Parts: sequence; C-alpha cells; structure tokens
Amino acid sequence: RITVLRRSGQFGRGSGTLADCPVRGPDQGLFIGPCLIVDGAFATVGRRAHFSFFGGYMAAYSPKLQALLAPVVESMGYELVGVEHHGGGRNALVRIYIDSNEGVNVDDCAAVSHQVGGVMDVEEPVVGNYTLEVSSPGLDRPLFVPAHFERFRGHRVRLKLLTPLSGGSRKVTGEIRSVGEHGIELDAEDGAVDVSFQQIDSARLVPEF
Repeated sequence: RITVLRRSGQFGRGSGTLADCPVRGPDQGLFIGPCLIVDGAFATVGRRAHFSFFGGYMAAYSPKLQALLAPVVESMGYELVGVEHHGGGRNALVRIYIDSNEGVNVDDCAAVSHQVGGVMDVEEPVVGNYTLEVSSPGLDRPLFVPAHFERFRGHRVRLKLLTPLSGGSRKVTGEIRSVGEHGIELDAEDGAVDVSFQQIDSARLVPEF
C-alpha cells in the first residue's frame, strides 16, 4: 500500500526529496524509515504510518467529503474508493483511498493530494488543522457502502463489529454470500452469519494469494 500525507497549512512544496519522517500521528507515534517528499506531501514507501483511529471505516466514512471530493478525484482518472474523517482539533485526520485500473503509485497519491488539498483549502469542509492522507486501498481493501459488498460478493471479508454476535465475538471473517438492503450474509467458519450494516465498525477484504 502506498500512502501520501499532507498537513494543512504546514508544508511548502518539495520535489522528490528523500528525507526522514519525524511526523507524529494522533497517537503521537512516529513514522518509521525513509519517506519521499513529493510536492510538499510526505509519502511513506512500503509502510503505513501508525495512527490510533476514532471508530472504524464505516463509522468514520464521510458521505459529505465523498460528495465534495469525488468529482475532483474522478476527473483525474481515479476511483474515489472512500473518504474517512477521524477525530477533531489538532488530531483531525482525513483519509482518502484512491484506485485505478492500472493501480496506484506514489506519484498518483501525490497528485491527488495536491488537487484535493487545494479544494479543501478553498471549501474548508474541516474546521481547523488536519492531516490529509491519500492512500491506495491495498490488498486488504476497505469496504464502505453496500455497493462495495455487492461488488465483492464471493470474496472473503474481515469485519469488526460495534455490537457482538450471539457468541459474544466482535470479529467475524467469512465469504460474502448475499447482500441485502440492510445487511449481508457471510459464510463463516461456524456457518451462515447475518450482519446488519449498522453493526459494522470496519470491513476489509481478506487478501487472496
């Protein structure tokens, strides 16, 4: 997975400069290893920054930011997989996942970061300073909306739940058997499991090798 980060109002422009990354996330964790500064954005190569998240992908999914940024990203030839908005104040994080038929590299993420950052600066949909993260979805692709589950019907997913299943577990892995208006049915290890969309805190594909 490739990730590019940009902090609002803090960076000038760079151009492919290799440097260390003394950048702290909301949990005060530091980036590990070298990074590339591309057009004023930090791009971690081969590793993700470690953040503590405020809720899961569906809980943090932002339809408002999705609607604002989709035209920008799609006009550049990319799919806007989803937009998350975590936290607030100085810990605010806006995470954008992009994809394309040819895949996504550091230059793609940097280009989208530059364009989206400009729109965010003008429209100001997030109050105060924030970190803008643009990332490829990776092999463990996040699923945000019912259409995503329908698209990957027959694939295995790993869910984290807001409320436990009857057995007490908040985690379940299984193949997407069907997708309905209010939830999905999984073929899990212990048999069929019905999960409502309201229960899902986060959902990711299980990589297939």
